[in-house]
Amino acid sequence: AGDASSNKGLGAINNEVSVPGNSNSNNDQHVKYQLVFSTDCGAYQRWQSYLVFYSAMMVNQPGYVTRIASGCTDEEAAEEQRWHDEHIKSKMSDRFLLHLTPHFSKVKDENGNETGKKYDFFNKPFGMKHWMEHGQGMGVDENGRILNEDAICILIDPDQILLRPLTEDFSDPNHVFRADMGNRAVKHGHP
Repeated sequence: AGDASSNKGLGAINNEVSVPGNSNSNNDQHVKYQLVFSTDCGAYQRWQSYLVFYSAMMVNQPGYVTRIASGCTDEEAAEEQRWHDEHIKSKMSDRFLLHLTPHFSKVKDENGNETGKKYDFFNKPFGMKHWMEHGQGMGVDENGRILNEDAICILIDPDQILLRPLTEDFSDPNHVFRADMGNRAVKHGHP
């Protein structure tokens, strides 16, 4: 993936997002929940993102909720950040974040050379990896160790909405979606 600052399309945007210290904020070192979803920079997925953020606000989803937007041009990235700050962060919650990543859909051969082919679905796993390495409340140290090993990352799609908060506890019999589920709580070492 490389350094985000060296990728075309991210020159105008700094991937570090500061979260003001108010009642909606969490201490980055102790963020327990990270709900994330992956999009592109198109208008349709902006609309879907708005609904994800709105549903998270309505159910009081704990932790951070982050839209990972991959492959924006400099102009698109600036517009997405402006729109997010104006319509999401300032109106809904400062825990609702935008993380911009490079475009990961170019297919490379075994020597690392671009083939000229495109596979848009690479943006989701590699965008997630980029966010895990550089995102708010996430990251790795200089030795590659995860800074927040106890964070619970919840990956959803942008066409999903929340009907209740997603947490680590699935023990409520009213919310069991599979009867043979053994472990009903997410904890360190037991996803």
